[in-house]
Amino acid sequence: MDTEIVLLWTEGRLDEVIELAPQVVPAQPYHQFRHVAIASAIRLGNADRLRAAIGLIELPIGRRYDVLRYAGDTGLEFLEGDPDRAAAMFGQLIEQLAAVESERYAAEWKAIFAEVMPDRPEAKLAAQEAYDWFSKVDAQGYLNYFSDVWEQQLGEEAVAG
Repeated sequence: MDTEIVLLWTEGRLDEVIELAPQVVPAQPYHQFRHVAIASAIRLGNADRLRAAIGLIELPIGRRYDVLRYAGDTGLEFLEGDPDRAAAMFGQLIEQLAAVESERYAAEWKAIFAEVMPDRPEAKLAAQEAYDWFSKVDAQGYLNYFSDVWEQQLGEEAVAG
C-alpha cells in the first residue's frame, strides 16, 4: 500500500494520497506514506487534512520523525500562521531534510515551497536550486512533475533547453 500511495503522489493525485495513507497496515518506519501525506495536505492547502497526516506519525523517536513533525509544523504555520515565519521554517526544513534524509527530499521541498509560496522572494531561488538538482541527476519524472513550478518561477525559456 505504501508503494501505491507514492505512485499516487507521483501522478499528482493528492486527495487520494491523503485518503489512503491511514490504511497502511502495518506501518513500517521506512515507509514514505507519512511524508507524501503531509506534503499533499500542504500542497492542497488543507489544515484539517494536514493535522490528520501529522497524526500518522506514530513512532515518537528518531531524527526522521522529528523532521516529519517539523514538516507538519511548517505546513500549519504556512496555512494558519505568519507567512514570514512559515518561509523561514521551510528553509530550516529543507536544511534538515538534506542532513537527515537526502538531497532529493530537500530538492522536492524546495519545489513545494516555491509552489505554495510563489510570491516569496526566496521562491525563485528555491525553484532554481531544485530544478538544477533534478536536472543534474536526470530526474525527468520530477522535472515533469513540478513543471508548473519551473515555468512560474523560472520562466518557460529557462527550462526549455
